[in-house]
Amino acid sequence: MRDEHDETINIDKISLTTPQLREWSAAALYYCGRANYLLRLLSMCRYGLAELKKDRKDRFCFQVTNDQGEYADLEAHRWFDSAVREGYAIRQASQPETDNWVHERLEKYVGLVEDHYIRYESDIELEEYFTDRAAEMAAAWPEHDMFPDDATFGGQPFSMYRRLGLIEVGRALKHIAFCWTLKSRHPEVVLDDIYTQCFPLNRLEDERALALGLEPNEVRQLMEIYTLDRSKLADFNRRNEIPAGLYLRLCQTHRLLPLQAALANPFPFMARELRRLYSKDWDRAVDGREKLFRDELRHIFGEPKFHVMPSQCKIRAGGDQIRTDIDAVVLDRTTGALGLFQLKWQDPFGKSLKERDSKRKNLEREASRWVPAMTDWIAGRGARDVARDLGLRSDRDGPVLLFFLGRNAIRFTNEAELDPRVAWGTWHQLLRMRFERQICGNLEDYWRGLQQEHENRVIVRPPRRTINFLGLKVIVAPMV
Repeated sequence: MRDEHDETINIDKISLTTPQLREWSAAALYYCGRANYLLRLLSMCRYGLAELKKDRKDRFCFQVTNDQGEYADLEAHRWFDSAVREGYAIRQASQPETDNWVHERLEKYVGLVEDHYIRYESDIELEEYFTDRAAEMAAAWPEHDMFPDDATFGGQPFSMYRRLGLIEVGRALKHIAFCWTLKSRHPEVVLDDIYTQCFPLNRLEDERALALGLEPNEVRQLMEIYTLDRSKLADFNRRNEIPAGLYLRLCQTHRLLPLQAALANPFPFMARELRRLYSKDWDRAVDGREKLFRDELRHIFGEPKFHVMPSQCKIRAGGDQIRTDIDAVVLDRTTGALGLFQLKWQDPFGKSLKERDSKRKNLEREASRWVPAMTDWIAGRGARDVARDLGLRSDRDGPVLLFFLGRNAIRFTNEAELDPRVAWGTWHQLLRMRFERQICGNLEDYWRGLQQEHENRVIVRPPRRTINFLGLKVIVAPMV
């Protein structure tokens, strides 16, 4: 990024690479990745997740703790990501004619410029195709659905910020497709020379404004949320566990559009910027997450077998004093069981151990208040009595079941023991139980399923590995 006083820059094309430059770049990325990994291991030692020992002058050993609970949360998210991708692949395989017309358009529109560069045109159908592909990818990404569409930030709805992100992910997918089409026709083309795009800012603003149906000044506000410039660099370097912005400020008049930012999920960067620039809007919008989460429970606990109350319930200790709240209430009409849910939509913490520790402490603190308050309030009563106090009518009397559900995480290594009176789980674990394990029975099946997943966890011990880094040998092994 250039200095702020560099007002303009004359750019025709990005300079060609050389074999030496590509080799140097690959080596720099490799060693930076290794250095960042070692820094993370040191940070794990600071948070009690690893121990460092030096057994020789040039050899260090990190012994890393292993927790099957946190691994189970991660595995559930990986299942969800895989299920989304598998669903997309099945839909694509069932529509071979789609691949045919897309390939024909790519071949028709792409061309070579000056023996090294790429040029291509597009059309509305092609743009929509790749934007739809982007939406398929984003379905498995944290943060893309973190707020209701009508939540506003700086006067613009969240749906517009998300839509711009999807357009840029689609643009990246389209660009890669054109690059590979050109490469198949001209094998001598070096992909590194054509992958990164540089655009005049006014052109970007006009094109995105047209795609979103906005004025250029309105889309400028949206683009700023996804832009990494010098003013944001210090904060980004402290939080480099998330991908960079979709737009890198090269100068006042031009932006670089790196593929990695689009393909590695641009929405965590967007979320950080929304929170930083529009903190009051953020605080208001966070309240809408609970309703969004509650509405999604209806996809699992649907009518007429189940009934999900439309709003939160406040539990009062006496008079008007609020003792605690119940984020979601699910009634199983066939058995009379009543599920009382605490819903926690934490922001993903990526590889940041500082944020991870903060989320862990917040979760433990809230759980330590909610669980005793709920068990005291229920006080051995059946579901029919509790449902009546919540304004529900139940023809059957079943058990009252407590659920503590996290959007992205619920278990942490070195955490306090979870209360066995509660079923603890994540949204992805609940989805997996419903759609992979085909649990379609009653509410108690879900409660027992989450309990068993916690009780029957298998300790996963990663293999011992050795890293050579600038003359040092570093061994990473599971703690015995």
